[in-house]
Amino acid sequence: MSRARTLCGVVVLVAALSASRFVKLAVVAGDSMVPSIRRGDVCVVARFGDVCEGDVILYREPGARRAVLHRVSAVHTDGSLTTRGDGNVVPDRERVARSEVVGRVVRVVPLGGILRLESGERDAKLQNQSDTGH
Repeated sequence: MSRARTLCGVVVLVAALSASRFVKLAVVAGDSMVPSIRRGDVCVVARFGDVCEGDVILYREPGARRAVLHRVSAVHTDGSLTTRGDGNVVPDRERVARSEVVGRVVRVVPLGGILRLESGERDAKLQNQSDTGH
C-alpha cells in the first residue's frame, strides 16, 4: 500500500473517531513543540485516561481563544500540572488545572492538517485585508 493511501486511510479513521465524544482532533498552529510535533501536524487527543508526566496534553487557558498543546513536565500533589513546549527552554509560568485539560495526545499525523491550516491563514489574511481596506 502506498504511503499516500495509508495517510488517507489514517485521516479518514481519525475523522470518524473525532465525531465521537471521546476523541478530538487538534491542528498544530505553532512551533513550541518542535521537534516532536510540528506546525501542520494533526494530533489525535483522547478525552479519557490519566495524565502522567511526559504526556503531551491539550488544554485551554481561562479566557484564551486557542488551546495549548504542551508536554507535562510535573504532576503536583494538588493535581495541577506544570507544562512546557518541547522547543521551549523554560516551563510555562502558570500551572494547568485538571479542569482545563481537554485530553492527552495519543497519535500525531504528520502534516495532516496543513491544508486546513493554510486555508485558515489565507482566510485570516483576506479578513484582515477587508478590515483595513487593502
